[in-house]
Amino acid sequence: MDSHAAISEILDYYANRSDKSDQTVIISLLRELQQANGCIPVSLQERAANAAGVPVSIIRTLMKFHSDLKSSDYRHEITVCTGVRCGSQHASSLLALLRQELKPNKDGISEDGSIRLCVQSCFKKCRSAPNVMVDEVLHPAATREDVLAILNQLRTREKE
Repeated sequence: MDSHAAISEILDYYANRSDKSDQTVIISLLRELQQANGCIPVSLQERAANAAGVPVSIIRTLMKFHSDLKSSDYRHEITVCTGVRCGSQHASSLLALLRQELKPNKDGISEDGSIRLCVQSCFKKCRSAPNVMVDEVLHPAATREDVLAILNQLRTREKE
């Protein structure tokens, strides 16, 4: 079965459930859609909202709350700590460098679609500022050179 048929089947199944607007049911719907499609882009979020009988804002909120649900098929996530301590240790210049290199859209997805750039106000690792997290691995006391090396490593993996 191709992904379009699978998506239609999933949406039809959930649209006909009596409990379709229950949050746990919607999350199951979203996870199945992501498994079939690889991600849940805006157009599919709208279709999911219609099937669940809820406003699309509910879908977007649930996707933000459940970090395993992705609106784009990115493969890596880089999060820069922008808390007070990291900020005083030049985290903003690291963030600017990443923005320059990745050219992310308004959702933080890189120009090539492979990396999502995020910020977080504090990792609670202030002693090792500035902190950058890549695919849930902390890189403490990150420097400009570290960030460029990380990007190079991620891009090399993508080509393999």
